[in-house]
Amino acid sequence: MARPGAAATLHPAYAPFKWRGWWDFGTGALGDIACHSMDASFWTLDLGYPTRIEAESTKLFSETAPACSRITYAFAAKGNRPAVTVVWRDGSLYPPRPTEVTDPLAWPFDTSGQLWIGDSGKLVAGIYGESPRLLDAAKQAEITAHPPAQKYPRTEGVYAEWIAACKGGTPAGSNIPAIPDRSPRWSCWESGGTHRAADRGESDQRNSPDQRPGRARKATVQGGVGLVAIGYGLLGVLGPIANTQ
Repeated sequence: MARPGAAATLHPAYAPFKWRGWWDFGTGALGDIACHSMDASFWTLDLGYPTRIEAESTKLFSETAPACSRITYAFAAKGNRPAVTVVWRDGSLYPPRPTEVTDPLAWPFDTSGQLWIGDSGKLVAGIYGESPRLLDAAKQAEITAHPPAQKYPRTEGVYAEWIAACKGGTPAGSNIPAIPDRSPRWSCWESGGTHRAADRGESDQRNSPDQRPGRARKATVQGGVGLVAIGYGLLGVLGPIANTQ
């Protein structure tokens, strides 16, 4: 959702993809992708709300997302599950290579993905939690030969699921109940957490309103455009490996 008062533009610095890196129109890589990539850990470990969040980033600008960020979420123990730490990384920041991966050229295994670290081993998966694989070859062979019981229902795909829900069928897995209308919370991106963004008056001159793309002068942007070109981060989930089937 665009920030109130943001002017729409089709300048290539925004459309068709890079708008995600501008606070006027998007939420950077975290808001664009984390809601999908963190989904597996929220479903599997029943995380709920974090008790602490620590945010680190490269230089902040008032109009664009930073080039790199690392955000650590702490979740308290719940039921039989111990405390869990979830780490989001973007901008080509990767978690340290696990000892199970002996070839330095084999890490990271992709430009985006997930790393799960538990008491009994480590697991890697695609950015959306697809194709999970244990790093211990013997354990991976065992679970392939004897897969765990299916835990979550399968569907014909998100589009078919959405159409069925529209027709009164089973609610979609991503169903969000209606909530009262609320005012936009754009300001939280500038003042939330320990990394408070500079006030409008302190904005870097290269990102000042009169120098943004589509205006009289060209803008040189650090972060916003380059960040979204990378698009994804590696999600590290530190806690017990659970059944994700």
